[in-house]
Amino acid sequence: MRTKMLAGDSADIYYFRSDILSPIPWISAGLLYDLDPLIASDSEISKEDIIPWTAMHEYGGLYLLSPTFGVVALSCSQQTQKLHTGWTIAEYLDIEKSLRPEQDMIYYMDPENFLKRIGGRYLRGVIDYEHAQCNLDTPEFREILQSALKAGSYDGGYNPDKNVPQRIIDGELICCYVGLSSALEISFDRYRCGQTLGYVGWPTPDGSNGMDVRLMMPLGVSATTSCPEGCWEFLKYLLLHPWMEYSADGTPVYAPLLQDNLDVLKNIDVPYAEITTFDDVQLIVDMAEACGTMDFYDEAAMSILLEEMGDLVSGNIDLDTAVERMQSRLNLYLMERSR
Repeated sequence: MRTKMLAGDSADIYYFRSDILSPIPWISAGLLYDLDPLIASDSEISKEDIIPWTAMHEYGGLYLLSPTFGVVALSCSQQTQKLHTGWTIAEYLDIEKSLRPEQDMIYYMDPENFLKRIGGRYLRGVIDYEHAQCNLDTPEFREILQSALKAGSYDGGYNPDKNVPQRIIDGELICCYVGLSSALEISFDRYRCGQTLGYVGWPTPDGSNGMDVRLMMPLGVSATTSCPEGCWEFLKYLLLHPWMEYSADGTPVYAPLLQDNLDVLKNIDVPYAEITTFDDVQLIVDMAEACGTMDFYDEAAMSILLEEMGDLVSGNIDLDTAVERMQSRLNLYLMERSR
């Protein structure tokens, strides 16, 4: 598809499924249209209507739009949330050192997942697609690798008599990975443990917010389209008419539809739908508005890091060799894909 686009034979709109096609290389190569001027000239839509506006501008302009969104975070107790709205990797490791024998830090975690979840966010900021290069030999990336080796591995400590939210409330589990697609996920956790949980992002080298916005149907317009206005009308229609029958479809990106979304959720035939409130919707909104990033990363680049991480974990190579091999292979990958 990318080759066709460079040759002038492209579609007008592309759908970027995060597990198949990352939009990051496309954006970096200038292959997607910046929708900001189209929104600015539309009298019916304003940027205040777009909930994850900041996160969707992670790459400078508005290159992706989706009718619905979710938030990728960690569920935890409200006490943990108050202490760690943003937390560093060192703080994460300190908490882990103080755990009691019956406690788990996170559900679930191992060195590879540590690199993928924490290193993946860092990787997005150091790859230069335009010049086909990256620099991994930094204190921050070395800290991520070293911390991945130090951090414990957890399978969640499955307990058939106690669910994950209850284990969090009882102090047996500090955090659990969660993808919050709608307010139903908030009320589902509350239904299982009797109270609303807290939510934090992943630890980061600088202690900043480690949450990401997930666009449920990310669409981008080709930079070579001959009809940008027509593309915008199509995207605008999806924005104003999102499919909201199921919670997995996400929370509306268009803020005026939030009450309609709640009405739909409360009529879904599950026992926790009736306890879903607008406060649950607002919690999703607040998290999204605090996010500065989306959850995309380059799958091919990450697979290279994970392969080398395996040798580092097994002790076949040391840290310096791992960094050198990761950077060498990534630079080769970037040069090959830029041809």
